[in-house]
Amino acid sequence: CSVVSIPMSEHWSTPCNGPLKPNPDSSGLFLAVSRAAGYLNHDRGWRHGIESFLAALGRATSSNRAWMFEVVDQGPDHYTTKFVYEWASSPEYSEINKPRYDHHRVNINTDDRRAFYESRLNGDVLRHHRNSVGAFLRLEFELQNIQSMLTIPIMVDGTWWGILGFDDCDAPRDYSDS
Repeated sequence: CSVVSIPMSEHWSTPCNGPLKPNPDSSGLFLAVSRAAGYLNHDRGWRHGIESFLAALGRATSSNRAWMFEVVDQGPDHYTTKFVYEWASSPEYSEINKPRYDHHRVNINTDDRRAFYESRLNGDVLRHHRNSVGAFLRLEFELQNIQSMLTIPIMVDGTWWGILGFDDCDAPRDYSDS
């Protein structure tokens, strides 16, 4: 039996300037998560329900994209992820078929990349905004036209297994606790 956890520790980036996309009502979001989790209880395994799970969460959060990366390799100086599942609110927001995400290796060769990697290993929820993202993520934000991003490490039996993420491309969002 594996224990899958959604971590509760969080890291914040500097708030973005300008009008923000509203956050969903927290009670509605919890209900959506509860309902969406039912899709993972598929008789053929959770992977058969993941697309419906991401679609339900993406719609409930009014995100442009909900996605999941799986960690396929880790070492003392790198980690490698594979973009395995995605829901996009519209085809122009889809990124899953881009070749650069198939077994994407990240070298942990700078202080900001080391800190980012360690936050993943610790299970920290990360919130990012385009105008305050560090050099490590800046290119991805530009390539994907991301305004705001929320990422949640997926921990299985205490080990970093992957990432659940939400991207907002049409307007910035302040992912607050409310």
